[in-house]
Amino acid sequence: DWDEKGEYLRLWVPEIRNVPNQYIHSPWEMSETAMEECGVIIGSDYPFPIISPTANCEFKRTSRKQRDTSKTKQDNCDTSRRMKSLAVGTFCFKS
Repeated sequence: DWDEKGEYLRLWVPEIRNVPNQYIHSPWEMSETAMEECGVIIGSDYPFPIISPTANCEFKRTSRKQRDTSKTKQDNCDTSRRMKSLAVGTFCFKS
């Protein structure tokens, strides 16, 4: 949305600079033909996603709900652990 044409991505991720605009934010969705045409083979020239984007969204929604409903778990975490957990977008786990 803020980088609709992928200019920022192309600047900092040169492996995908030839990917068409419609796939720049999800190059793994290209067909085999499209990959060959732009010279980027996903899984070879550029990695597959580590987790599926939809699974990541669901994880964040679930995590947010758990953070909101279990304030006591967060209250048991010390400040440094809480800050570290917020930095990666998850909630605080007891070790």
